[in-house]
Amino acid sequence: MKNSDETVMLHAGQEWRWRPGLMKRCYELALDTFAHVGLEPNRLGGKAPGVNSKKYGTFKGKRRYLERADFDQVENFTIAHLVPGGCFPPYESDLYWSVLRGREIIVAVLPSVLRDQLLTVSTAFRDCAADCAAQYAYCFHQQVKFGPVAHCMGATLYIRDDTRNPDLRMNTSWWGGATFGGKPCPPGLLRDIYPESYLSEPYLCARMGRSATTLKQWIEADPAHRGTLEPFTDILTRWTPPIEKIPVIREELYRAGRVFYWRFMCPEHRDPNDWSKLIPEPLFRPDPSAPWEAPDPIPEIYRAEYWRDKDPGLTY
Repeated sequence: MKNSDETVMLHAGQEWRWRPGLMKRCYELALDTFAHVGLEPNRLGGKAPGVNSKKYGTFKGKRRYLERADFDQVENFTIAHLVPGGCFPPYESDLYWSVLRGREIIVAVLPSVLRDQLLTVSTAFRDCAADCAAQYAYCFHQQVKFGPVAHCMGATLYIRDDTRNPDLRMNTSWWGGATFGGKPCPPGLLRDIYPESYLSEPYLCARMGRSATTLKQWIEADPAHRGTLEPFTDILTRWTPPIEKIPVIREELYRAGRVFYWRFMCPEHRDPNDWSKLIPEPLFRPDPSAPWEAPDPIPEIYRAEYWRDKDPGLTY
């Protein structure tokens, strides 16, 4: 069982474009990555016509039946190396690779086990994102106890004595609902500010607030405080902000309408004084890609001072 305070590094790619042969390519790339880092996968799941991921109880049996399937009909697959004694693949894996056709690529790795192989894993993710023509991706670090894979999918784990701001949990679930519900947020709205983000042109060209300045221009105007941009794939540009500046950048980009907030997606909410009544949500944005500036006061989780006693390089 992993230490719940250990940190997992997770890459996620979204809004990718399916084409014949691509799921097979992703599967082969995953297997190659396990071989390169010296881990033998021991957990496998998948969904395809005629393939029941809950049947054929052994790893070898599942692998045999999945590989006999028409991969163009495979809707998703997950392949992982479960740590000795572990029983929950998303949370107790040294390396975890999952692909949901046309929606998301997730690659999670435990740095304490594969510290010397992190570049190999990151390069494999880049190759997969390039093949899939992903439009948006990011890399974040999160403690095991928060369930990094679940977080990426839009689920929050129950944690005893959880002191996180409820807005953080709402952001997770609403983002996941949009992504896996088949209606992702419009291009240009960042999920959060991460140590690494990979942005396509619609994100880089998104306007800052009501100004004519684009996100790309805003970053390049002050690289010392806002980070640098460099090619990642033919479509994506890698943005690496200074870790210690992330709280300030998060506040500035929220004010400029470039960071996701769950209330943007919610036209109405319950009246806290009368749960049976719905009242208009003042921050609802019918078109989140349209120019917008945040009214004061801004939500606590977007204020730089909220993160003062927290590690700016971690996702909570």
